[in-house]
Amino acid sequence: MTVPATGVDPRTIGQSWVIVARHRQPAGTAAPGPWGEAHLKRIGTSMTICGAPAHGWHAFWQLRSEDIRRWCAECSAAARPTRTVSGILSTK
Repeated sequence: MTVPATGVDPRTIGQSWVIVARHRQPAGTAAPGPWGEAHLKRIGTSMTICGAPAHGWHAFWQLRSEDIRRWCAECSAAARPTRTVSGILSTK
């Protein structure tokens, strides 16, 4: 399968998450990241988890630990992993 010029694999649309922000760190930064508050949205959609319209926002494909602290509260809560324990672990 060939990835289109947009760089988005159609198999990931609506399935995977991307970090987005209205602004990006200034040029010259080693690894540009979000400037200000960042959000999460599904690839191929135009709305963030919290409902902000993200059309034309910058996308950041690599998650850095310091970026999570600057996410909006609603997007941050939705991104936290949850754990469920079903059954007992066995060492046998």
